[in-house]
Amino acid sequence: MSAERESDFTRVSVGYLEYGIEIEDSEAYIKGEIRESVLAKDGWLQVIDEEGVVIGSVNTPNDVPVSYRFIDLVTLDLENYKTHHWSVKLPSGEQVSVLYGETHKSKRILNVLKNKETFPTITNEDNDYLQQQHAWMHVYNAKGEKIQQFGLTKDATYTFNDILSAEKEPWNSPVQLSTSYIEREELLYVVGIDNIKYSPDDVMDVHIGMNMLKAILVAIMLLILLIASLAFWYGKKFGIPILHIMRWVNNMSEGKLEEPRNKKGKKPLLNKRNVLHKRYRVFKGVLVSLESLGDTLKRNAEEQKKIEKTREEWITGLSHDLKTPLSSIYGYATLLETDAYTWSKEETMEFGHIMKEKSAYMSELIDDLTLTYRLKNNGLPLQKEKREVVSLLRELVKSYCMADNLVQLQCTQEEVFLDIDVKWFTRMMNNLLANAREHNPSDTEITVVVEQRRTSTAILVKDNGVGMDTETIDKLFNRYYRGGTTTDSSDGSGLGMAIAHQLVQAHGGEVQVMSQKGVGTVIKLLFPTNTDTNRNNG
Repeated sequence: MSAERESDFTRVSVGYLEYGIEIEDSEAYIKGEIRESVLAKDGWLQVIDEEGVVIGSVNTPNDVPVSYRFIDLVTLDLENYKTHHWSVKLPSGEQVSVLYGETHKSKRILNVLKNKETFPTITNEDNDYLQQQHAWMHVYNAKGEKIQQFGLTKDATYTFNDILSAEKEPWNSPVQLSTSYIEREELLYVVGIDNIKYSPDDVMDVHIGMNMLKAILVAIMLLILLIASLAFWYGKKFGIPILHIMRWVNNMSEGKLEEPRNKKGKKPLLNKRNVLHKRYRVFKGVLVSLESLGDTLKRNAEEQKKIEKTREEWITGLSHDLKTPLSSIYGYATLLETDAYTWSKEETMEFGHIMKEKSAYMSELIDDLTLTYRLKNNGLPLQKEKREVVSLLRELVKSYCMADNLVQLQCTQEEVFLDIDVKWFTRMMNNLLANAREHNPSDTEITVVVEQRRTSTAILVKDNGVGMDTETIDKLFNRYYRGGTTTDSSDGSGLGMAIAHQLVQAHGGEVQVMSQKGVGTVIKLLFPTNTDTNRNNG
């Protein structure tokens, strides 16, 4: 639009004029850009309302009307000016006409010659005038043949297309032409001069293309600058924290759990005020998770070391427990094998009895080890059924009353039903009672309490023995932990309490341990109650 406006103001679009003219109080205000363009072309411009009154103007000559009648606008032909008209509907809703005019040199020259009394005869004086004005005149007959030529020599003959195109699109014509037809002689007089505003469409297209190319190059440079700026900003805001997080994660994969330090040996997450640096705040959640992960991995590593140490100690103890009876079996087998001495029937039976006991003990250790791994991997299917557990516990307690320990049973109800596997339930209670007996003095009182509740059944194994410290409580159900207070160090695989705990869980129950050194221990088992069965039998 700028290029077209500069080449020829008549090429300006209606849209350009719509936003370049404003009306206020019946007076038109023409914006500076339009005003400057009109003055640069040495032209003039008028804004005419629907009644023909000029309500705004720029550089209007004195010989141009300030108001127009209907017929004037329809047949407008100003003597010395080339005019162009636009019908413009402004954003405010008013409909106006915009009239632009420029001094038309070839038309002015033609008017000077026509106003002479000698016209249409061209005298020598007229010829000199044409040469002084750097103009020429061609005379054509009705057939379009050039019959006379005056002023500057121009060998070209203009066709009717040349003349019409020069009038319609003057910017595409290298010459400016004006015509006068003498009807009585059937002659057409054409005055022409070089068109100083010659700007053909192809040249204009190149000009516009160059402007577009410049604009595109500027846009590309701005885009590159914007991308570079965004990349710098993104790298500073997100890139540095992401690299730090990646380095931290990579260090964790190599076993280095601490936050990596920068070149200065400092942790970059915190600023001088020991607060999270603002560039890392957007990743606060990730950093908190990394710190938590690091702490968890540290605790797991420490716990793993403890487990490994405990397992090694347990394996050492279990190896000793297996080696002792194995040595006995091997020794008695060697004695029986030798022919240096003839053993009596009683001695042979005694040797066999001892070997049987030791073998049974070894088998029990191996069975316990197998059982705990099956329980851990859910490889032990339970055959659960509704059973009355008070009578079952009463029989179990009787078997322990024959020992030195005093074991008794307390129940809030005569009958309590649970969904259990009798075999493994008995094994579970045996392990708990055996643990209470073996890890306490012989005069310790052991009590089994059964409490029926609305939604659960509690079975408590209580003793007034030596009690346990916090570390022992925490490790009580570990598979590799062997209590240090047992009265017989050669007995126990270290799996009894772990098996009991796993069997409780397999029955859908949970275990709670309460103990105090020198006071005693309470192990509480909580099982879901079969309410329908207990209601019917209660």
